[in-house]
Amino acid sequence: MSSFTYEGEAWADSWLQQSFTISRIISDAEVARLDGPLTSHLTPESFSSRVVEFDAPVLICIATLYATLCAHEIYAVYRKPLLADHTQANSIWMQMVFLLSWFNAFFIASMSVPVSLDFCLQLGQSATMSGFYLSCSVFGTIVGIIIGKVMTSEADFNPRRIRRIFILSNLASALCTMSTALVMNHAVKHSLAQRHIIFWVVIGLMQVTSVVASIPTVPMLVCQARITPNSEKTFWMIMAQCARGFGLLLGPGFFAMVAFAVKRGHDVSPTSLLAWVNCCFMLMGLFMMNYASMVFPTELVPLPEEPISPEAKVCLTQLPSTQRERIVKNMVIYSIERPFSIAAIEVGTIMLLEVSYGWSTELCGTAFTVVAAASLVFSAICSILMSRNIVAESTIFFAANVVGLFGVLFLFDFGTGAAGLLIADALVYGMASVANGIAEGWGTQAAMPNTSFSVEAYRLQNTIAVNSARFVSPIVARTLLDFGGRNTYAAMQTLFVFLGTVTVYRTVRLVWDYEGQGQGDVKATLEKPQKDGSLDNDNSANADSNEQSQ
Repeated sequence: MSSFTYEGEAWADSWLQQSFTISRIISDAEVARLDGPLTSHLTPESFSSRVVEFDAPVLICIATLYATLCAHEIYAVYRKPLLADHTQANSIWMQMVFLLSWFNAFFIASMSVPVSLDFCLQLGQSATMSGFYLSCSVFGTIVGIIIGKVMTSEADFNPRRIRRIFILSNLASALCTMSTALVMNHAVKHSLAQRHIIFWVVIGLMQVTSVVASIPTVPMLVCQARITPNSEKTFWMIMAQCARGFGLLLGPGFFAMVAFAVKRGHDVSPTSLLAWVNCCFMLMGLFMMNYASMVFPTELVPLPEEPISPEAKVCLTQLPSTQRERIVKNMVIYSIERPFSIAAIEVGTIMLLEVSYGWSTELCGTAFTVVAAASLVFSAICSILMSRNIVAESTIFFAANVVGLFGVLFLFDFGTGAAGLLIADALVYGMASVANGIAEGWGTQAAMPNTSFSVEAYRLQNTIAVNSARFVSPIVARTLLDFGGRNTYAAMQTLFVFLGTVTVYRTVRLVWDYEGQGQGDVKATLEKPQKDGSLDNDNSANADSNEQSQ
């Protein structure tokens, strides 16, 4: 669920990493003249060798959180979890578990990046291997997601088993994270040849952590789909986008506080600093696990059926199965196009502001915070419009992409300078958050159980697509900026935003066409029983004849 980037030695490793290191290597006056690697002056001896040991209060805190979790789980064996609600399926406290999971994943990613370059260099690795360090977890994540998909059955859904998978996987992940921190903390005390080995040991531990931590991904998403009413799925998907945004916004600031507390006025080895960051990951994970264990129910009551009013807008569950399958496939395609554009903005903005316009590190960080905050504002406004039925989801979905397509034009260098770049980022990135939330909500609603486009199948394909796009995008974006300039980068962005808009138009057109040709007959269709006495809500036969008449 986290996304990382891999980039070559000829450009910076990521937007956060570059922001953290450029000011330490070169002065602001030299920024605009960069033409090659930024790390050529750094060696393993360039960094402090001071190690800060994990002290007793931290270890006591970890032990207390483990003891609290174990005590509650023993209690839950004989009674229901302390805060779980077994009387209703949907609960805001349970929805918070899903949001915290997204927040935690992106919070961790944004905290790891600032010190990753120095960490790898002190272990005798290159900037390229620093990029590999950031991106390699994608492979473990995909493996874990596939394992979780195999362990999940929508036809035989067992909330008690899902809860057990979630808790045990996260506990194992926390132990792996602490093991990684212990290995990192003393790496600087070994010889350079031994540090090379330690680096690959860390990579191996990270792969194990990623596999174990990603196993609950599909089961949890299937669980969320089962407890969330169709009318609220898009809203909670947009809230997930907001949680991710908050994680990216707060992570760098929290890292600065951790660094200040660990250094205490003296330089610290990057390996030791990253070890403390990993220790914080473990503490946050345990806090979240204690909350989740108290809220996650062992039993789920079915959601009440939502009545479909003839005057209401067409719900995706009313569409024929062929059209629902088409929507799911479109949303998987969209999960490649739009994340590719977002990831390119994350790495491209900071590079352009620092290299082309000579902005200071602090000013660049503030600018990107403003851009990311704009996405939260757009998400909040669109959520209100949809929740109060002021504007239809399909209209907002298409409009968000059209606005993004308009905004991407400001990426071209028409003399607008940095201001035009920030306007483009605010519009494209902000509207992408809205569109991604709706896309995930629609993909979940359109999925059908026991088919090739079920919820677990969609979530598996969606997650793999997103991770793949975010893995490749930074490489392409930085290469185009380095060798082609801003306009070449803008042309690439325009292409992908246009492709995403076309995919969305084809999707909403399915809803609009069905709305226009079948809405008048919805009431009659809903009241017409089949031979077995059930209601034909999908209208498959009618839709097929309508498609043939077209």
